[in-house]
Amino acid sequence: MSRIDYDGISDARRQDSIITFTRLKEALLDAISDGEISPCLISTRMELCSSCEGRGAHSLRFGAITSEEFAEWDEDSRHDYLSGRYDERCDECQGQNVVEVFDGLSEEAQEFVDRYIQGVYEDASERYYERMAGC
Repeated sequence: MSRIDYDGISDARRQDSIITFTRLKEALLDAISDGEISPCLISTRMELCSSCEGRGAHSLRFGAITSEEFAEWDEDSRHDYLSGRYDERCDECQGQNVVEVFDGLSEEAQEFVDRYIQGVYEDASERYYERMAGC
């Protein structure tokens, strides 16, 4: 039985489905101008990135490391890990520590945003599985 590459699946989905806030705002404005949803106030605010907790980087690619595994590492590797040497730039905030978020959209606009995001993730997932099947 072969091991499932969960990291590969997660990474491929993330790369395929990165939704920039700018792209999301543009889609919302297009939906309003096309009459798909009613005109509404679109305000935004900056908030601390929840993915990296405002650090701009993270070591999430490692997954969970048990204390037993950590104990098996040599002293230099443990020091490097704890000092953040292996951290990667946060995918969510791109190292900026904060992200732009909508602030109080109408219910109709929020439903559009939710559908849009769901559609992007579904499309990315479909493309990923097509590639896995060799399409």
